[in-house]
Amino acid sequence: MFRIAGAVLIIACSGAMGFGAVLRLREHEAALNALIASFDIMECEIAERCTPLPELMGLLAEQSLYPVSVFFSCVSHGISTPDAGHFADIWSKAVMAAYKLRLEPNEALALIQLGRSLGRYSAEKQLDIIRRTRACFAAFANQACEIKRRDSKMHAFLGVAAGLSVVVILL
Repeated sequence: MFRIAGAVLIIACSGAMGFGAVLRLREHEAALNALIASFDIMECEIAERCTPLPELMGLLAEQSLYPVSVFFSCVSHGISTPDAGHFADIWSKAVMAAYKLRLEPNEALALIQLGRSLGRYSAEKQLDIIRRTRACFAAFANQACEIKRRDSKMHAFLGVAAGLSVVVILL
């Protein structure tokens, strides 16, 4: 009886680990798509209203989806803090602290590069940089979608298969 219960628990736990990997793939793709949506808002606000950065970061914190809203909230809070430093530094720290975004190193680097140019150049130049960053993140999102499509079933299967293997060895 205890052996069967133990076997079921081992299979369930290893299966949960596999499904956790699938969930991380989905969250990564969703975060990239939420960032793309926030770039669209950013572009419109800069093009139409010339919204100042502190107000823009607050607006994005309110209107973006989780976990992107947390990232922009961190940037907004950093801007409002006295002696916080340059905007690019605040942005970079927020990117590094935003582990919920699950960004790959090249994605984080692209986001940091966007932060280095916001507020420093003319509105047209900023819009151009935002558009290029958006296109870059659209490619990242397509790649994440492909990886999710390709690897989701494998991760789920491997989790359950690993549990079955352990059970066979132990029994």
